Parts: sequence; structure tokens; C-alpha cells
Amino acid sequence: MDTLATFWEWLKNAESREIVRFIGGGFIALVGAAWAVFKWLHRHKPPDRSEGTISVSQTADKVTRFPNIGDEVQPEKHLRQIPGGDALAPDIELFRNKIQAGFREEALNLFKERLAWRLAFEFCAPDLEIELLSPLFPDGLPSSPENRICLPDLKNEGDQAWVLNETANCYRDLGHPRTATLLYEKQCAIRGQQGALKGLALGRYNLGECLLLRGKLKKAEEALSLGIAYFAQEKHRDLFHEAVGLGKRGLLFAYMGNYQGAEIDLGKAIQTIDAYDEVQSLGLLWAHRAINKLLEGRESSGPWQDEAYKASWTALRIAEDTTYEHFSLERDFIRAHWLCGAVWLSMDHHAKAEGHLSEARVRARRIKLVEFETPILLELSRLWLKQNQLEKAQTCAKDALEIATLCDYRLVQADAHLMLAQLALGRGDYDTAWEEIQNGRERALCDGENHRYLAAWIKSERYMKNIAHRAR
Repeated sequence: MDTLATFWEWLKNAESREIVRFIGGGFIALVGAAWAVFKWLHRHKPPDRSEGTISVSQTADKVTRFPNIGDEVQPEKHLRQIPGGDALAPDIELFRNKIQAGFREEALNLFKERLAWRLAFEFCAPDLEIELLSPLFPDGLPSSPENRICLPDLKNEGDQAWVLNETANCYRDLGHPRTATLLYEKQCAIRGQQGALKGLALGRYNLGECLLLRGKLKKAEEALSLGIAYFAQEKHRDLFHEAVGLGKRGLLFAYMGNYQGAEIDLGKAIQTIDAYDEVQSLGLLWAHRAINKLLEGRESSGPWQDEAYKASWTALRIAEDTTYEHFSLERDFIRAHWLCGAVWLSMDHHAKAEGHLSEARVRARRIKLVEFETPILLELSRLWLKQNQLEKAQTCAKDALEIATLCDYRLVQADAHLMLAQLALGRGDYDTAWEEIQNGRERALCDGENHRYLAAWIKSERYMKNIAHRAR
């Protein structure tokens, strides 16, 4: 007791309190530094190629039928099945009440502050976002790309552009990139009329990504380069957003076959984003680097596999970092598992490849993320072909082509046609192979010689040379 009393007396002195604050601050700083070191070590830990194989049986029961585009969905039921999803119910109800009462601006502010980010990233519920935002469109949302894009019934043009962009993001995630393109173009037009140049540049980033999915490579390059140029200007200098654009353009260059240009853009972007400690953005950049290495070296073996493995493994590790610090971002895990599976397959580690690809497919189907379904199916088709399970390989390739055609994923269409050509060659059906090669070649051409999907184009030429004399 005497000791405690003496301590309290000591604390009454101003200098004593300053000493305590100094010690406490030092302790907090030490804990923060230790956490930062742990994150850095976790992120930069050397890849371990002896990693365990994911058990497909553990997740197989979670798979539900992948919905066709246009299927009726129950978005709120999907949300309730996700841990923590019920916590959004009060805000969703309040949003709807404000909409019904005619307070659209207040409802939108509520959506921006409490719902938009969590629905888009934490819960991956684009179908629910569209359902909630649809009352803001008096003439309804477009049911097809041919329908006229109507503006949201909001007074502020900036709010109109924001809603168009958010809705476009949802359509893109659900496999409607054509409709998403029109919405992005509309919101970019509004930003341009407003003179909101930063919003216009960011909108061009989204537009460029969507155009890339559709194989509109020339327009995608124009949109992304214009966005990057804005943030590179001295008076608008923004290193972070410039790096974001470089990462997106790096992915575009990879598909165009400009692998060195892609590596330059991605290298600059990774260096900048790492300095900002933006973990989620950094993981996306490493995933883009993995795609660049896979496309550059898919038809050969060598050191590119080590680089691709490191990039895909780092993307997966960063997705885990995000989970430790915040919560699980499903799309990051899906992308990383798909790429890890593709790299393992290139090294003929079939069990590990199947584990990662199955995990990616389960997660993609669970949240109805159509964009990644097709490349995962194509990797599974390659896996079954290597294991001589030809029927499974054919089914996966056909499914990938069907979804890609429905969704206007032109680059995936090229890959799917060439996969079917490879299968036809294997069974000696040269007429079918020739037809599939021509279809794949046409899809890979995109916007001409300087804006084509180079890896698929080169593969089609090689196949043509192998069978030209037989098919004719």
C-alpha cells in the first residue's frame, strides 16, 4: 500500500508524468514496429515449393450451381449466408426507407458511407448493389447493351456519375462487360462536362479495364494512357493513382505481347505502392506480374517459371495479409489461387495445381464472380488434358467458351477456341481443329497487328503450320 501511495505522489509531479508518457509512447512505437516487421517478413518470405496441397474434398460441399447470366437471384439471402452479413441489414432497411420517402440524396450518402465499400469488397455482393441502386433510375437499369443508358434521378451531376460508375462495376463483376462499358462511358462524359478531371481519369481506368476484357485493346490503351498522363502532370501529380494506372496498363501490355513494357510499368507501380503500404493494391500488381510471366513463357520452360511462381505466391501471401489486418477479400484469393494453380500446372505439379484451381473455382462460384470462372475452367481443361482425361478437358473448354461468348470476353474466347483445337488435334480431327484455330485466330486479332492478343495469335500460327497440309 505504501508503495502504491508513493507512486501516486510521484505521478503528481509534471516531470514524472512526462516520463510515463515517454515510456508509454515508446512501448506503443515498439509494438507498431514489431507488427510492421512481421508484415514485411510475412510478405517477403521466400516461396516454399513444398507447400501442402489444398484438399478439394473440404470445399466441394460448398459448390453451388454457377448461375447463368440472367438467372433470378436472391442477393440478400446470399448476404445472410456470409459471416457478418446480417450486420448490414439495418443500414439496408434504412436506405430503402429513405428511397421510398423520396430522400434520394440522403439515401445515396448513406449508401456511400456505410454500404458501398463493404458490399463491393468485403461481401462481394454486386447483385444486391444493383438491386439497391435500381430505384435511383426512374426508367430502370439497362437490361441489355442495346438499351439506352438513363441517368439516375439525382440533382448533383457528381452523384449521377458516382452511381453510374458503381453500377458499372457491378455489371462487370456479374459478367455484363458490354453494359458496364456503356455505363463507364456515360459517367466519363459527365465528369468531362463537369471539369472533374480527377474523376474522369479514374473513370478511364475502369473503362480501360472493361475494354480489355472485351478485347478492345486499342481503346483500352488510349483510356489507360490518358488516365496515367493526368496523374503524371506536375500540377495534378499523384504518385499513388499514377501507379494504379501503370499496373492496369502493365496487364494490357502483357496481353498485347509487350512483356518488357509490362514489366517496366508493373515494376514502377509495385515500387510506388509498396512505399504507400497499400496491401490490397500491391497484391493485385503481383497478380498482374504473374500473368505477364505466364503469357510470356507458357510455351517454354526456364527461369520464367521461378518468376511466375514468386509473383503468384506473393499475391496469395498478400491476400492473407489483408485478411490478418482487415478481412478476407474473396476476389484477391480467387485470383491468387487461379494463378498459383496455373504456375504449378506449367511445372507439371498436377495435384497442387488441381488444389489451387478447385479452391479458386469454389470461391468464384460462391460469390458469383463470373470474370474469373472462364480462365479457371481453361486451366482445368489443360490439367485434364495432361492427365489424359479428355472428356473432362473437352467439357471445361466448351463451358469456358460458352460463358466467354455470352459475356463478350474476347481474349478468353481466343484461348478457348485454341484449347478445343488442341483437343481436336489430339484425336486426329483435323477439320474441326482447323475451324477452331481460325476462330481463335480471329478472336486474338482484336484491333489489328499492333493491338492483338499476341500469345494466342502465335499459338494459332503454330497450330496452322502443323496441320495446314492435312486440313486442306
